[in-house]
Amino acid sequence: MRIPSLIFGTVLACGLAFAAGNEAVVYTAGNLTGIVPRTNAVLDLSQDTALKLRIGRTDVSVLFASITKTNEAPDSTFVPAPGKKGAKPFELLTVEFNSFQGEPRTMTLEMSQLAASHVLATIHKHVPAETKVAAVQTTAQATTSSNTTSSNTAASTATASASDTGSTAAQSTPEKAVKPAKAPKAAKQDQAKADRAKPDQQAKADKAKADQQAKADKAKADQQAKADKAKADQQAKADKKADKVAKKSKKDKKNEDKEVAANGASAKPAAKKDDWWGDSIWKTNRNLPKWEQQGSTAAAQ
Repeated sequence: MRIPSLIFGTVLACGLAFAAGNEAVVYTAGNLTGIVPRTNAVLDLSQDTALKLRIGRTDVSVLFASITKTNEAPDSTFVPAPGKKGAKPFELLTVEFNSFQGEPRTMTLEMSQLAASHVLATIHKHVPAETKVAAVQTTAQATTSSNTTSSNTAASTATASASDTGSTAAQSTPEKAVKPAKAPKAAKQDQAKADRAKPDQQAKADKAKADQQAKADKAKADQQAKADKAKADQQAKADKKADKVAKKSKKDKKNEDKEVAANGASAKPAAKKDDWWGDSIWKTNRNLPKWEQQGSTAAAQ
């Protein structure tokens, strides 16, 4: 399992040599969701706000601001292949951070010493100052714990040796109890920050929801306003058209009245029929008796 992993890591590193800021690593342990240990990956350090662990088609982004602790240690399981000279040892780099939901996460990555130095330098460049202090305290505690374990092992060996030789003094010497290491102050500060971040995240979510609702209400109001304006414009056009038709009808009526008046003024009265000249002769004194007689006969009839 070790040799194929190293071969794959080497080939992958060569293939990505052109991409600055990428390091070939092996995810060995941690609580990342959906990722199994001993999985080859690529650590992308090209971003300014986060480092990204790429495993196949899965990307895990770790914000530099969310990193709470880093711990570097030699890979004790690394054994050079027989007959291979100049084999480079590997380092185990553990990164503890908080997820986007504020949950604690950890990942242990196996990489070369050069890659580990590069990754640590990049992290220390972006993480807050208290995280750097926590990293130094973690390294110091690991060294102290290692020295304490070595001392306890030597004491146990000396006690066993004295028991075999019958030394009662060694048997009567009590072993000192090793006190558990206290949690660093930086870890408590990080936990307090995580507790404060949860209400902030909820407030941001509520604000985003309120903004979205406000946008929806504004869009609905704008749409209603447009519909009302279109209706008002249509009514105004209809009223304008009706006024135009009324004005035209009034104008036509006025013109018609003028035409009738003009026709009435130009009409000539019928000419009175002139008396026939014979009537004048007939109505002379000479024919007066006969004319009167005819008039009386006509009246009697």
